[in-house]
Amino acid sequence: MLDKAINGGRVFISGRFLPLHIGISDGRIAVLSRDPLEAQKTVDARGRYVLPGAIDAHVHFRAPAHPEKEDFVSGTSAAVSGGVTTVFEMPLADVGTSTVERLVRRRNILSSEAICDFSLIAGIGGSNYESAEEIAAAGAIAFKTFTRPAFPGRETNFDGCLAADELDLIRIARKVKGAGIIWSIHAENHEIVDELAADFDFHADLPEQEVVNVHLASKDELSELDPLSRIIHVLRYTGAAAHIVHVTSERAIALIRSAQAEGIDITGEASLPNLMLVDEEVRRLGRLGLLSPAIRTETDRKSLWEAAGESEIVTFASDHASYSKVDVSRGWNGAEKPEVGGIAGVEHMVPLLLTESRRLTGGIELAVTRLTEGVARRYGVWPRKGSLLPGADADIALISETDTRIDETAMKSKAAWTVFHDRAVDYRVDETIVRGRTVYRDGEVVQSKGWGKYVNGPALSAERAATGKLDG
Repeated sequence: MLDKAINGGRVFISGRFLPLHIGISDGRIAVLSRDPLEAQKTVDARGRYVLPGAIDAHVHFRAPAHPEKEDFVSGTSAAVSGGVTTVFEMPLADVGTSTVERLVRRRNILSSEAICDFSLIAGIGGSNYESAEEIAAAGAIAFKTFTRPAFPGRETNFDGCLAADELDLIRIARKVKGAGIIWSIHAENHEIVDELAADFDFHADLPEQEVVNVHLASKDELSELDPLSRIIHVLRYTGAAAHIVHVTSERAIALIRSAQAEGIDITGEASLPNLMLVDEEVRRLGRLGLLSPAIRTETDRKSLWEAAGESEIVTFASDHASYSKVDVSRGWNGAEKPEVGGIAGVEHMVPLLLTESRRLTGGIELAVTRLTEGVARRYGVWPRKGSLLPGADADIALISETDTRIDETAMKSKAAWTVFHDRAVDYRVDETIVRGRTVYRDGEVVQSKGWGKYVNGPALSAERAATGKLDG
């Protein structure tokens, strides 16, 4: 007999909703049926959407160095409460991921904490590119490179992640080309940011509205377009592939489109803040809306949604970064630069993007695809993740259509605030299932830590996979 059956829902399969019933055994989808199924446990999904669990490929959790900001229990609790069943963590944390030893250490630390499945994105830069194939073979889900310097005081976070110039990019591209996992890149030129910021008179007591004006002016789209153009040249020269994270502007999309027309393997990610917010809202939010890269115009925001319906933007992500209001409101770093914070978005991403997808396109299918299949395909874990096909992991979100509002007082994230507080949404996550087990139901996390399983990247060596020797 089946372990669990989900009967009566509208099931998302191959880009559309079908009236199907799902049977689960041993943590995987066993059968899709037109008739109700019998099982040891049954879930009545009548009137609800049955989605593949979302994959958030861009989260920043901070433990063990800064558990007060976010640890893996709180972060993955936030994820499952938002219908996210798998998270890929970016490499800006201590212990880092820029060597095999560091990658394995971090995985071992987090394995006992995670409530949902997870994987690690490995830092790759000008200092460690020679180790790319070895790191990929150890199970990293992807590489990440920054074309900007480290935030002051966070140099160890960025260790092994930085490309100082185009020569570094060429060296990295040559090595990641054959490593078997995707290369994700943060395209931002901070020399341009600093040059534009130098036009302003910085001082610690600058009024908050002026801080916002400086932020938006100095983080002009030029700071994104310059490194993106160089990245495209490098991809053209080396034949490597890349995925550009948090693309922000209409002109950046145009560059990606033009490169794709040449046959260059380049795609983009759109993040929750850029899909939902515009620069005028940042002026209202003040320091709470300062992000890197910056929020841009309504034209840019709509261009991201349009590109998601084409081939330029293939993944949506939260760019979850948990900071307290005190952290974000500190303002200036000395008298030189404004501190840039982040938005804790992993638990609100799905309802927000489904709602906006419906408003802009008339349906939720586009958002669902970019939160599930699009991510799984680009990161090489389709169809085991991101689908409800037989044989896939039974990662499922049950969603109700209902009028509700985002409530920061109910957040699982340690941030305990969100710029989306009190925003109306049309959808609510009722239940989240990870590999067949219900981990969240009706507002409560019902699974203890340690259920989450590491998702090996597609380049995991056959020897390691066969023996289970993943200790580096």
